[in-house]
Amino acid sequence: MSSFNTIAAFVIIILVIGFADVLSQKTKSYISVLFSSTIIFISLFLLGLNKNLFEMVSLGKNSGLGVIAISLLITHLGTTLNFKTVTLQWKTVVLSFAVQIGIVVFMLLLVPLFFDKLFALVSIPAASGGLVAVLITQAALGAKNLGSLAVFAVLLLSLKCVIGYPFASFLLKREGRRLLKNFDTNNSNIVAVTLNPEKAAFPFKPFKSFSEKYTSFEILLAKTAVVAFISFGISRLTSFEINPYILCFVFGYLAKELAFLESDVLKKANSFGFLMLINIAVIFSVLTIADLDSINTLWLPLLVILMIALFSMTVVSLLVGRLLGFSPYMSMAAGIACMFGFPGTYVIPGEVAKSISKSKEEHDYVFNNIFPVMLIAGFVNVTILSVIIAGIIVKFI
Repeated sequence: MSSFNTIAAFVIIILVIGFADVLSQKTKSYISVLFSSTIIFISLFLLGLNKNLFEMVSLGKNSGLGVIAISLLITHLGTTLNFKTVTLQWKTVVLSFAVQIGIVVFMLLLVPLFFDKLFALVSIPAASGGLVAVLITQAALGAKNLGSLAVFAVLLLSLKCVIGYPFASFLLKREGRRLLKNFDTNNSNIVAVTLNPEKAAFPFKPFKSFSEKYTSFEILLAKTAVVAFISFGISRLTSFEINPYILCFVFGYLAKELAFLESDVLKKANSFGFLMLINIAVIFSVLTIADLDSINTLWLPLLVILMIALFSMTVVSLLVGRLLGFSPYMSMAAGIACMFGFPGTYVIPGEVAKSISKSKEEHDYVFNNIFPVMLIAGFVNVTILSVIIAGIIVKFI
């Protein structure tokens, strides 16, 4: 009976997330998986679905499996970083840093004028980053028994995509039309920047021969787990003053550069999708404590903080983007990339270029101008900076 309940709970979870993914694909990512899954799970729990659903498959917010999955995932993210490629778009990196700093400053200054300071702290990772930043925040909130704020973080993360996608699409269409006014078929071969983690920054690779010889998924997972373990061990030596997840990211990158870990290691181990699913499920596990009273309490802070976040992103990106030579539309689009990240930073430029171009040459010209900026902005904001900021912010919760 217990095993039947376990598999039944897993089927429900995977069906909800799978349906949300279908909906996301049908709407070309305008309705995100996180948003629709959040609405479905909250509705099901309000209608009487067993609130032990996630615990039944060991995916509760305090589960050991969740800690393992997020540790491996963040270590993996470190292996996707290519420092050389990122530096080619240094202006976008500077803009991203400025936007992240702007979010922190505006949240800490404005949110306490309306709500408790904890709302400001919890909002920063959710507003500035993605899934991983919120997972780090949830871990800290769980340790302090602040479940309602964990629900708030999930709602904020889910809802911001609904605003971010159409706004970015609007801005990029304006930017694309601006570019086409100056389109010159003789000067349109701009090469798009891609994130290629294979290009290493370090010439010294002591583990190269070992990694080339042993490539099974068991060994890849074992090596990733070792790097995560070392990260947690060093964090423990500092009494966890240095967040272990930040170290996972840093050491994941260093391990890739030293050829101990392969680039994009979890995908090569055929484990990325399943571990990501676990992380998504852990995110939704906090929704079991949501009820009508808590939702009624959270909707006003949610809307106000979303407006503050959007205001800070657009103002800072406009000011800094102008200094760096970006057009107003491009700078704002790059600034709000932290509202959705990848794959939106890939999908939206492609859709925009297709919708406003009359020829392949025009399409390539528009796409190759807007795609590199959006890709790097999303990567730097969501994958790197928001994770680091979340690791710092949780110390004050």
